[in-house]
Amino acid sequence: MNKKQLVLLVLILFLTISAFAQELAEKYLEQGVACDKHGDIAKAIDYYSKAIEADSNRVEAYYARAMDYYWIQEYDKAWADVNKVNGLGTKVRFPEQFILDLKSVSNK
Repeated sequence: MNKKQLVLLVLILFLTISAFAQELAEKYLEQGVACDKHGDIAKAIDYYSKAIEADSNRVEAYYARAMDYYWIQEYDKAWADVNKVNGLGTKVRFPEQFILDLKSVSNK
């Protein structure tokens, strides 16, 4: 195998793994949303965390987990996810009232 073939093989492998991770993250995200709909916030947080483990740039998982941390009064964890969402450089923003409420209850 020459160098060009090796580079191509590594690229294909990387893309395959990346696609699998994104698909896995999407499944975990969907499971988290389903748990939220049924009121099982702790389980939803677990699924959002798994989605983040599979794809650390999955902004929707950080967003949803921040909201859930807020509801169970884990304010420092909520702030960590808010900051991660903001740090990912996406156009996703939390509602202004959510941020105001989080600041109020966390004294930040």
